[in-house]
Amino acid sequence: MKLSKRRSALVAVGLSGALLLSACGGGSDDSGSGDGGSGGASGGTFSVYIGEPENPLVPGNTTESEGDQVVNSLWTGLVKYAEDGSVEYSGVAESIESEDNTTWTVTLKDGWTFHDGTPVDAESFVNAWNYTAYSPNAQGAASYLSRIAGYADLQAPTDDAGNVTGEPAAQQMSGLQVVDDRTFTVTLSAPFSNFPAVVGYNSFYPLPQAFFDDPEAFGTKPIGNGPFKADEDFVPGQGITLTRYEDYAGDDAAQADGIEYVVYADVNTAYTDVQAGNLDIVDVIPPDVIESARSEFGDRFIETESSQITYLGFPTYDERFADPRVRQAISMAVDRDAISEAIFQSTRVAADSFIPPVVDGYREGSCTYCTFDPDQANQLLDEAGFDRSRIVAMSFCEPRSCLSSLSS
Repeated sequence: MKLSKRRSALVAVGLSGALLLSACGGGSDDSGSGDGGSGGASGGTFSVYIGEPENPLVPGNTTESEGDQVVNSLWTGLVKYAEDGSVEYSGVAESIESEDNTTWTVTLKDGWTFHDGTPVDAESFVNAWNYTAYSPNAQGAASYLSRIAGYADLQAPTDDAGNVTGEPAAQQMSGLQVVDDRTFTVTLSAPFSNFPAVVGYNSFYPLPQAFFDDPEAFGTKPIGNGPFKADEDFVPGQGITLTRYEDYAGDDAAQADGIEYVVYADVNTAYTDVQAGNLDIVDVIPPDVIESARSEFGDRFIETESSQITYLGFPTYDERFADPRVRQAISMAVDRDAISEAIFQSTRVAADSFIPPVVDGYREGSCTYCTFDPDQANQLLDEAGFDRSRIVAMSFCEPRSCLSSLSS
């Protein structure tokens, strides 16, 4: 089952489609913006809801929305992205060029520094990428570097059960070479014309020498090169406050003086705090308050399109789900429109493709089994000889009891 989103939060994960802003506290009228203006103007501070990050705040090991929000306030990559998704050279890279789409020359802008004052140079990118790709470091975003030649040599050998049986053949990717302080080359294992479009992601961020000196300490008090810096440690269960980096070299310097990222265990509590004026921004709200929030917050309630999807996965190692007809049947038994309407107040759109409409390559109606058709679903289950006595109705199908005929 797949349920894609028509309107969603910037980093919504399966709850609501809204980015909700209240009046920002403390400071001038500019307090509502975290970047995009002159770093010289004082803009007060604002507080933002996040859940507990899964890992320490290291770019190559941050793959979830909670830590990602903090990391992307602390770092700026080689490139950034426009609203339409196009690549903008407003990051550290002056150019990323290739004649064959295999060997790329990356030239950096001058003047970029980390928050500790050390330069952002070619070595800081190459060292970071090698660290992230080296499998014993167990970085969650390592696979994004897999197109670089030599990546496979940094992966430890394993047996058929996935157990590590030895050390990697190398610690540095052969496809990375430092030319000078502001230039390095990247050789890919195969041509890839979109390489400049992927290097704005977390796993391609640079790391200062301070990280390699003490990775553990760095993970709680990161040193990036972005518009905000960490003057204190991240405290689990509480959060972290970032302040504007006055020496930021980008043209999108922070307008606000600071951001307070506040950890909440429950989004309902965060939403209540926004209503009470104790929190400024919550980007995921409970589905049952979507309609009331629209009227209560007016133009401070913001809905945006997203490329995210919600999906139901199957344990195909379980013989009950090994037959593809069973999975097709369950997909056709889900009334996606009913779920969107009854639970998400129509802030989701039923998926008809694995690729959401906002992503290039989307093909309308390419998912053959995404159409709600209980009769066809039952027929497929019959053909597969599915044991109906063991199926459990799924709560998200409750709006029209879409699995009732399958569980009888």
